[in-house]
Amino acid sequence: MAGEPEPKVTWFKDGRELCPTKHVGIKHEKDLCVLTIFQAGPEDSGEYVCNSHNMLGEATTKTLLLVSGQYKPLFLLCGSVQSASSRPK
Repeated sequence: MAGEPEPKVTWFKDGRELCPTKHVGIKHEKDLCVLTIFQAGPEDSGEYVCNSHNMLGEATTKTLLLVSGQYKPLFLLCGSVQSASSRPK
């Protein structure tokens, strides 16, 4: 995430905040915030939301994920937000 001041980024699954664990990785790479689900399974299905905010504004993106078996790591990306004035209307 890019912004000035630097935004706080929070990931949620089905309305609950996600924190890094052995199963879920969260990291920042340049202007992206990456959520990695290691060995994703059906229990990982649900609505994922990425929220970033600072004193100038907020941006949220979400997606629905359906996992029907065991897979390799899954990466969800959250793009960048410059400021409240750069947000789409």
